[in-house]
Amino acid sequence: MPPSSRSTREEPAVHISIPLTLSLSLAAGASRPEAEPDAVSVAAHLHALDAARLVSEHEVEVSLPRTGRDFRRAKVRDTETQLLIDVAWDATGRAVDAEQVLRAEAAARRASLGKKTPVLAARLTEAAPDETIPVAIWLHADPISIALPARELPGASDAETRHEKEFRLAELRTTAEEAQREITSRLRMLGGEIRYASALAPLIYVDLPAAAVAEVESDESIDHLYDAWSDNADELDIQSCATNVDPGVWAYGLTGAGVVVAHVEDSRADRDNTCLVCDMGANKPTHINVDQHSTACTGMMVSSNITYKGIAHGACFYSANGGSYSDSDMAGAIDAGAANADLQSHSWGFTTNGQLNEHDRHIDYIVRNARVFADDSAGNSGNSNYLTSPGNGFNICTVANYDDRNTCDGVDDIMSSSSSGRDPISPNGDREKPEVAGPGTNITSLTLASPGTCPTSSVGSGTSYSAPVIGGIAAICMEADPGLKLWPEALKALLMASGVHNIEGDRRLSELDGTGGVDGTVAATSAVAGRWKGGVLEAADFSGGHLEKAIGHVSAGKRLKVVVCWDSNPNAGYTDDPLEADIDLDLIDPLGAVIASSSSYDNSYEVVDVDVTTAGIYRVRLSYRTWAGESEYVAGAWTISSP
Repeated sequence: MPPSSRSTREEPAVHISIPLTLSLSLAAGASRPEAEPDAVSVAAHLHALDAARLVSEHEVEVSLPRTGRDFRRAKVRDTETQLLIDVAWDATGRAVDAEQVLRAEAAARRASLGKKTPVLAARLTEAAPDETIPVAIWLHADPISIALPARELPGASDAETRHEKEFRLAELRTTAEEAQREITSRLRMLGGEIRYASALAPLIYVDLPAAAVAEVESDESIDHLYDAWSDNADELDIQSCATNVDPGVWAYGLTGAGVVVAHVEDSRADRDNTCLVCDMGANKPTHINVDQHSTACTGMMVSSNITYKGIAHGACFYSANGGSYSDSDMAGAIDAGAANADLQSHSWGFTTNGQLNEHDRHIDYIVRNARVFADDSAGNSGNSNYLTSPGNGFNICTVANYDDRNTCDGVDDIMSSSSSGRDPISPNGDREKPEVAGPGTNITSLTLASPGTCPTSSVGSGTSYSAPVIGGIAAICMEADPGLKLWPEALKALLMASGVHNIEGDRRLSELDGTGGVDGTVAATSAVAGRWKGGVLEAADFSGGHLEKAIGHVSAGKRLKVVVCWDSNPNAGYTDDPLEADIDLDLIDPLGAVIASSSSYDNSYEVVDVDVTTAGIYRVRLSYRTWAGESEYVAGAWTISSP
C-alpha cells in the first residue's frame, strides 16, 4: 500500500529467511552516506558502487508497532549485473538489518500473545474461567507431497485432472485425520465441545471453557488459536457484455462445459428455478436456508435464462452451503466446495482489520494442496476500509466491484464507492489486494422461484456479485484448457493478466481495481493459445540466481501483460509471513534489454505491463531474494491485446 495509507495497527509477526546471495549483504549500523539518504545513495555507499549504475525499483516504509522500529527498505537494480540489491536504512541514513528487525518484531508478538490472535487474547483477559469461548485450532501436520508435472504446453485431459485431484483429496483427508486424532480426545476431556473437524485441513472448531484455553495452548501439536465468533455475512443485467464475454467468448463456443463451479456461502441456490440446469448437489441439500443471494450469485455463473445468461452457462454448479454463517459451518462449506467442484467462488466475509484469520489460512491450504482455484468478494466497507476475510489470503483471487453504468463499451466505468480497498497488513507494508475487478453494481439475476419457473429481478449491488463473474470466466478458461484445473496459480495469473480494462490508477496495478477489470475474451483466447506455464520449482532451478523462459513472439503495437504467481505455505506459521519465497520478475525484449520489472516484498505475485515497440521473441526472467521452503508451485501467464 502507499505510504500515505500505511497502517499503524498491530502487524502480524513475520517468518524471515536468510537472504539469497542474489541480495547483496548489508553492514547493519554502517554510517550514512554524505548525501541525503535515499535508496540509490544508500546502496551505492554500502556496496561501493557508482550511483549512476543503480536504479531504485521498489521502495516501502516499514513501521513496527511492538518494537517501535521505523525504517525504509528498497530493491535497487545494478544495471550492469542486473542483480537486485536489498537495502534498508533509518531516518539518519544508517543501514538497518531488516531481517533481524523483523525477526525481533515477530518474537515480541509471540512473547505477548503466544499462539493466540489479539482478539482471542483480549477476550480471555475478561472472561470468567467457566465462560465458553469458541476457538478455531490450527494443528501442526505433515506436509502434503508437492509433485506435479511441469506444464509447458497444453495437453492435460479431464480424466488426468480428475485422477490427480482424487489422489490429493484422499491424501488431505488422511493427513487431517491423523493431525486431529489425539488432540480431539484431549479437548473433550477438558470440557470442549467439537463443532467441526475439517475433513481436508488440520483444523478443529471447538467451544472451550476459558480456563482450558491456556492449557490447550501449551500442547505442542497446536500451531495457532483463532477467535471463532466472527460476524460473517453476504457481501451484496449486462455483466456478460461488460466483461467482453458476450459475444466474443460465447461466439467462440466456450460456455464452461465440463466444469463444476461451487458457490460458497451460508445458503444454497433455489433448485426450483428452472434456469439452474446442471445441479451437482449441495453440502446440506435439505437445509431450509435457501435465499435469493445464493440463487443470484449462482445464476451469474451458470444461469440459462435467455436474457440474463450466466457467464459460464454451460457449466454445472454445486451449492457449498454452510447452513449458517458460524465459522465452523463455513469451514465445512469450504471443504465441501473443494471436494465437489473444480473451482469455488465466495461471496461472504467479515472485517478482520487487515489480519489473516483461519478462513484465509484454510482456503490457502485448499488452493495449494487440493489444487482448487478460489475467488472471493473484496467486501463492501468502502474504498478506504480493509478488505474482508477470506479475501485477505495469499492464494485466493480477491475481486473488487466496478460500476459498468449499464453499458458495454467500458468508457464510463467507475469503481464502486462501497468496494473495499484497504490492503491487508503485512511485514513490509506493500501487499496489494484485490487482484482484479468485475462488474457488480445494479445487477439483475435469478431469484427465488415457484417450481417450474425462472424469475429474474434486480438484486442490487456489491462485491458478492463481482466474484461470481470472475468465477464464470475462470470456468470458461478451464474448458478452454483443462490443464488449468490443476494449476490454480496459473489460472489466477491468467485472470490477472487479463485485467486489461483499467478502471482507476496505474493500468499495471493499482489500489482499488488490482490489475484491472478482467476482459473475458482476452482471458479465454489466452487460455486457448496456451499462454501460461507452470512448474514445481526449487532454488537449484535458478541457475546463477535466475530462471528465464521464452513466452513467444509478440508483434509491435500490441500490449503485453505478464503475471507470475506462487503460493503461501499454510503449513508454515501463519502468524508469521507465510510466503517462503520472494520472487521478482523481469521482462526482456528481443534485443536482450530489461524493459519492465516487478519486485514487491510481500505479494505472492508480480506484474509487468508494456506497450510493445519491438517485434520478436520476449522472455521473462525470475530471480528470488529469499527461498525458505524446499519447493514452490510457480506459474506465469501472459496476454497479448490491443493497447
